[in-house]
Parts: sequence; structure tokens; C-alpha cells
Amino acid sequence: PSLLTEPASTNLVTYSEDFSQWEERNSATATLDATTTNPKGELGAYIISNADGDGLSDNIVNLTVNTSASTTYTESIYVKSLGATEMDIRMRDNATGSSPLFNHQFTTSEWERISLTSTTGSSTPSVRFILGGSDGNFLVWGAQLEEQPYATSYIYNNGTTLGVTRSADTGVISGDLSSYLNSSEGVLEI
Repeated sequence: PSLLTEPASTNLVTYSEDFSQWEERNSATATLDATTTNPKGELGAYIISNADGDGLSDNIVNLTVNTSASTTYTESIYVKSLGATEMDIRMRDNATGSSPLFNHQFTTSEWERISLTSTTGSSTPSVRFILGGSDGNFLVWGAQLEEQPYATSYIYNNGTTLGVTRSADTGVISGDLSSYLNSSEGVLEI
């Protein structure tokens, strides 16, 4: 067993599970599938369809998120193939137009969490979290954009425009250690 301790973090994606609130462009669509079990073990995930599969620039589902200039962010999302062999996530800097891209190759039919880390430009008011570029359909759930150089555990957000924050984890033992250990059982490793 291990103890996962994480820093405080805020999910800036306003609708992290409700992709019907995201913008659909050209032939891309986001459709609720209430029969699929998501990574949380509950029913409900969204199918992203790119009808003509022409690529990321034409067929996308995206959400604009307010950010700060010259700051490192990581976007992450759970994805699962429904016939697609690949898909793209992109973090488009709305001030500079630059778009770091991660092309994900599906190698399993299970849920996978993918992420992309990038630093915004010096005058960035927002970024767009973009999904697309698929050659087929795929499921999505649990989108997150956070001011971190890596992805932390998922934080649910359903409409909070300033983001939802998880407090930092702490592990504190106070008092005499003999109340935690005795001479006949237990090992304490630090």
C-alpha cells in the first residue's frame, strides 16, 4: 500500500463531465451515453463523434477556459475507444494561436487518462481545451485543466466558473509515537 498526498489544485474546466456544454464545431458531436460505466464506476460518459474524420482543425469539441499569462497548465481527460485508433487533445493559446498537441494512439479498449502540459504566452487571457482529430468515435469523461506541471487526481466541476479547488493533503502524526506502534506489531518507515 502507498499513501497518495497531493498539493492543492483547482479544476478550471467549468463542465468537467457534461460535454453537452462544450462547443461542437463542424461535424463533431458530443452525445451522452447513460449506459456506459465511467472511471468513477457510475453510469454516464460522452461519445465524441467526428463524422468525416478530417482532423482536429475541422471537427472538434472544445471549451474555452480563463487562464493566466506565462503559467504552466496541465489538461487531462479520461478516454476510451469506440472504434477509433487515435484522437487528439490540444491546448490552444487564444492570444498567440499556438496549439501544443498530444496525439493519443488507442492500444486498449479500457479507460485511459491522457494529459498535456504547456506554458501559456505572456498575454494569454484564455486557452481552449480541444478534443478531436479522431478516425472514429471515442468516449470521454473527467476533463481537467489545472495550474500544475503534471496531472493530479480528478476534481469534479459542474458549472463553477472560477474552478473547484481540492485542498492539499497532509499527513501528520502528533503526540507520542507509542500510541501508533507497540513492541509486538507494526513497522514505521519514513
